[in-house]
Amino acid sequence: MIDDDFQKALGNPSFGSDFDSANNALAMALDDVDLESPKRFDQMTEVEQKEFLADKRRKEEYGQVRLLAFEFLHRFRKEDCPKETDFIDVYGKDTVERDLEAVSGRKASFEQKASALSQAAEGVVFRSLEDYWLTDGIFTHSTAEYDDIKRGIDIVLEFDPEMIGSSRLAIGIDVTNDFTTKTKNRTYDKFKRKIANFEEFGRQMVKYYEGEYEYLNRKTSKKQIRRGGIEVVPIVISIGQDELRDLLISYDNIDNKETKRSPSDEIASHRARAIVILQIVEQLKMYESLYRKTSFQNRDERRKKEIDYKVQTITKMVEFFLSKVTEEETKEAQKDLRLQNIKSWSEFKIKETLDFLKQ
Repeated sequence: MIDDDFQKALGNPSFGSDFDSANNALAMALDDVDLESPKRFDQMTEVEQKEFLADKRRKEEYGQVRLLAFEFLHRFRKEDCPKETDFIDVYGKDTVERDLEAVSGRKASFEQKASALSQAAEGVVFRSLEDYWLTDGIFTHSTAEYDDIKRGIDIVLEFDPEMIGSSRLAIGIDVTNDFTTKTKNRTYDKFKRKIANFEEFGRQMVKYYEGEYEYLNRKTSKKQIRRGGIEVVPIVISIGQDELRDLLISYDNIDNKETKRSPSDEIASHRARAIVILQIVEQLKMYESLYRKTSFQNRDERRKKEIDYKVQTITKMVEFFLSKVTEEETKEAQKDLRLQNIKSWSEFKIKETLDFLKQ
């Protein structure tokens, strides 16, 4: 379990408090205006959203970044998420209804906390990973409400099995934002909870999932598309206010032919790409060590073999992501405080695991 010793081991218990001054200045200026609930905006019809955005007073009322967030949420309406009721044939009606009831009580609180900026951050990471930052061979999926609210997974990255040698393990991403000093430990808190959950249960699952690639069903010895649960490596991605602002502007300009530089090129080459990819890499390395620990503790040889296979899969994932960033991009990204923190947290857990395995 992660506790205060974790922070002490970092040598900087107040990590995350010294974000970009411009980042904080802009964010705190926006704090003077209450965030418009994105759920209210999402509940509008497409025509109502257009009328809302066409009102010239909106820019003064909400500011540029928040208005761009509304524009993005309108343009990329989140309509392709899995529906739990589509999986009744997999889990049965009683199980699905029980899951929907389990999240219904938390849904209102969840929606109140989800600002337009945080939902836009999730959408920007999703669209950028899918269209600009990764290549063919990886599919990007949104998650059902149950997995988003109950399990804290916003996005699933599914690899072509031929790339990593497995169809049984994907990456589950939880997008967070560090906009102000009020949220300076949000990434760390999520990171801590996910590791604690993994150490308790030995795995993280996304329950309502329909894949893109065929896998071999060992019971029927036939290939089929995965429907139901998939095991994921739980990753926390942090995107900052300055990065979100830049990317929202680029997405807003995609159809603007008068821009001097292609907005698509701006998104593809933005520094956030390398920072996000390296955040994934550092956490994958940590989970690789945690899987090794789980394998060491497991006495079931069949289960042990499965876990060892996942370790090999994660190694190939790391190799893939590292191939997407240059040495120069990596060097520049290492200056980012959030990446430094994630690297420190991950290295602490790796050391802790190695010490355990030496016993």
